[in-house]
Amino acid sequence: MAQTPQPAPFTSYAPGSASGIGDLYINVKRSIWMGSDERAQSSVGILLRFPTGDPLNYLGSGAYGFGPYAVFAYQAKRISPHVRVGYQFNTSSVLVPNYDSSGTFTHFSDLPGGFQYDFGADAVLFKKVPTTVAGDFLGNYIVNAPVLVPGFVRIPAYNTSQPTLTLMSRSYNSSQLSIGLKVKPWRNLILYGNALFQLNNVGLRSEPVPLAGVSYTFGL
Repeated sequence: MAQTPQPAPFTSYAPGSASGIGDLYINVKRSIWMGSDERAQSSVGILLRFPTGDPLNYLGSGAYGFGPYAVFAYQAKRISPHVRVGYQFNTSSVLVPNYDSSGTFTHFSDLPGGFQYDFGADAVLFKKVPTTVAGDFLGNYIVNAPVLVPGFVRIPAYNTSQPTLTLMSRSYNSSQLSIGLKVKPWRNLILYGNALFQLNNVGLRSEPVPLAGVSYTFGL
């Protein structure tokens, strides 16, 4: 008696890599209030994003974006706390295609945006060689985002079920922790570095992300 052929195994991993230029960001910020002792201040700003990267190779969003925000900061002798709140708006992106019931492409939808918030503090470690350490909790509540939910589909011809992914719309919160160090060894030269850690598992996410940089302020 011939055996019933089995369906092909489900593959959930596809290796690959990509490199190149990502999206371009421009940040504009203005101070709107300062306390009488010049320690407390509030600012408002907007972060603009231009889709200069390749979204189909994980190098960009494929959408224009703008995120208005407000910041409150207080500068103390040793520890200086700060809070930032904002909302991210996005245009349509090739990463969010829509299809009708027959599987025909109809249009692209807006890239999900949402409420953004973070709070943290800078602490002075040394004053002789100005050195500060910073820690920030970064929150992002993403509204009505398309997500893939694992499930099963019945295959009557084989009398079995096959793992599959179902597209749904959900809102969820993404939480991250940033820890950094900044040193000013000479005049207006600043060396800095930090690492970003994902705190919750909400699907596709990166490993800890390191960042290092150098800045110098020229007098006018």
